[in-house]
Amino acid sequence: TTTGTGTAGFSNGISPLFAATYNTPRAVACDDAGDALYIADSANAAIRKFTWPNTPTTLMSTLTNPYDIAYDPSGGWLYVADFGDGKLYQVSKANGAKTDHGTLATAAGVDGDWTASVLFASGGHVV
Repeated sequence: TTTGTGTAGFSNGISPLFAATYNTPRAVACDDAGDALYIADSANAAIRKFTWPNTPTTLMSTLTNPYDIAYDPSGGWLYVADFGDGKLYQVSKANGAKTDHGTLATAAGVDGDWTASVLFASGGHVV
């Protein structure tokens, strides 16, 4: 399944699914059920959510430059590295509410070892 038109923009789209537009999508994460895809839409400062067969929606648009995204299946959270303000955020996949997890020198990447409940952010930071 594909979403997006290939033209930069910001729209959640209407049927068909590929009618949505994004601007510099940098990273994607999938939830543990495999029914939702989360997209770090950097130039639009947003996290977009794509679920089949629904149209893409905007989960949150209060970021500066979301650069990377990871999904934690143990808690159902998204973790977003916001390069624009050097922050790491924990984000609710249900409503997009975010919790600041601190300032990093470079917030350009995020990944985790969810079995050990360890989150790795760029620059070797362990949260």
